[in-house]
Amino acid sequence: IEIYAPKSDNSSESALRTPLVNSRVSQPHPQMENKALKMREKHPDEPIPPKRPKSAYSLYLDVERQKLRSNNKKESTILFTMDASKKWKEMSARVRKKYEDLNKEATLKYEDSLKEYDRELENFKSLHPESVDVDITKKSIKP
Repeated sequence: IEIYAPKSDNSSESALRTPLVNSRVSQPHPQMENKALKMREKHPDEPIPPKRPKSAYSLYLDVERQKLRSNNKKESTILFTMDASKKWKEMSARVRKKYEDLNKEATLKYEDSLKEYDRELENFKSLHPESVDVDITKKSIKP
């Protein structure tokens, strides 16, 4: 790959530059290599696991975001989050309990859907034994 760029001495001519051969950018990240090894093709009939429930703080942030949108304010996300986290820390336990109760409700629904997912997964494994996970992270024991 050849890249033309202006010379550093401020002249109008361009100099030919080639990318570094041993550049770290061209090498994949080691964690991504491991992830690619662990991933596998999913069967189209395989059940999808449920998403984990939001924390009480995340539920609070969602409500505050809705309030901000209803007021048509355009505040940066960083400033909004900093302000909301400050309010959350100063919030009384009585007010915070509302969001903790919502979190408990969501957690119960999650646990129910997780049980349903486990039943569907067992059913799927019985119907498709060829698609059962093979744990490649376990090393074989040498005699």
